[in-house]
Amino acid sequence: MRLWGEELPEHVLSEAERSFLARFAAMPRPQVEQIWRELDVVWIEMGLGRSVSPDALARYYAHPVWLLNGVFVATDPISVAHRRAIARWLVERSVRRVADYGGGFGQLASAIVEASPAIEVDVVEPFPSQAGRFRIAGLPRVALVDRLAGPYDAVIAEDVLEHVEDPIALAAELARAVAPGGNALFANAFYPFIHCHLPQTFHLRHTFAWVVAPLGLRFVGRVTGAAHALAFRREPRAPDLGAARARERVSRAIGPWVNRLRGAASAVLRRTLS
Repeated sequence: MRLWGEELPEHVLSEAERSFLARFAAMPRPQVEQIWRELDVVWIEMGLGRSVSPDALARYYAHPVWLLNGVFVATDPISVAHRRAIARWLVERSVRRVADYGGGFGQLASAIVEASPAIEVDVVEPFPSQAGRFRIAGLPRVALVDRLAGPYDAVIAEDVLEHVEDPIALAAELARAVAPGGNALFANAFYPFIHCHLPQTFHLRHTFAWVVAPLGLRFVGRVTGAAHALAFRREPRAPDLGAARARERVSRAIGPWVNRLRGAASAVLRRTLS
């Protein structure tokens, strides 16, 4: 099956995936908002809400709509540009071993190994599809694994933390997998773009770097060409999850107010410059 220029071998697709994707095969590649609507439709049809059990999440992320999303991200020019920018950032820092957490379809891993013949990538994917497995198996120096196996020179969590109920615990796990002096990239979307962006994470929209600092993650800037990706340097000290939890409690109290104030300030600035 060919979808938006991406070839998906029939033998790696289930009947449910073929049937679902066939609805979109004759259409031009949509805007991202249409993909978001499709993700929301499935969320609503499955009866999911603000708090979701691990089993329910596993069923949701196994739905063919995520294969649709993977093909979109693999072919969308903006998404492609972001992945290439992240790959360049890694090459500039001479990393050799990378973990891409939640790397699903292998899009970012593909960009990284294309940018450098010296980098090896572990794609750590809790919900791999057969199509994802097939694509990743064809990539040189890329392995699909079910858990982090650090130390890594860099770990990446792109569009991951807003989907989990305890993003700070996952950030701590990722920090522990980075070698001292190594790098961590977090591209977060703590916004209500889609239902599976969990509202209990939104307080971190502007406080994330401050909250995770006790995990040994020192914020060093943003990735040029992918400004939503926050870059951190892993400090030698051991991650202190207790201290990060204390900051998380403060963030829960003040984060919503910071979000409102930043949003209001941005709206005023847009009106002033228009």
